[in-house]
Amino acid sequence: MNEISNLASGRTGSNPILPPTAKAASARAAATVEDTGSARVTLSAAGRGLASLPEVMLPNPVTVRQLATDLARLAGKIFREANVPPTPAVEFTTDSGGRINVGGDRADKAKIESLLAENPEFERAVRDLNAISSHAHAIHTQGHLEFSAEYQASDDPQAVVAKYSNLFSGGMRNDVRTVFDGDRVDVVGNGQRWVTSDA
Repeated sequence: MNEISNLASGRTGSNPILPPTAKAASARAAATVEDTGSARVTLSAAGRGLASLPEVMLPNPVTVRQLATDLARLAGKIFREANVPPTPAVEFTTDSGGRINVGGDRADKAKIESLLAENPEFERAVRDLNAISSHAHAIHTQGHLEFSAEYQASDDPQAVVAKYSNLFSGGMRNDVRTVFDGDRVDVVGNGQRWVTSDA
């Protein structure tokens, strides 16, 4: 650590001049390491804040199902409270600018759009599900995982890239939308139901 600190500060010698907070942090870190083969870490307030953040949403079908289940419950509650009929099904897509579009065979699309605007939690739930499911759908249905595994194991990576060239051509279709029917949320990818909520 001394050499790194010296390099960062531009100083030479074995005892860098550290700011008081760095000295205190260094002393605390040194004091919490025990010789028992395990370590105890003391987190700063900023570190505790980072540790309390929600889990990372991995782009996989399990995460998509959980987000869809959460959205189904939330949308059901919001629609009931606003006296908006849940049927016919409403479709949510997100355009390249991040704007949520409301679709489906409904006359009350403007009302649903205002529910999104009035309820940041609802809007965030739709946006999160659409973003994660779009990414997850592409990864899990279009050969990305297979490409990655073959590429890493290959003695001829150029042949693997040629085999999966469609992944790099920009011509892959990945039309993902979220459909709420009052009871559940379906994630539809390229016209096929891909993941359904538990609720």
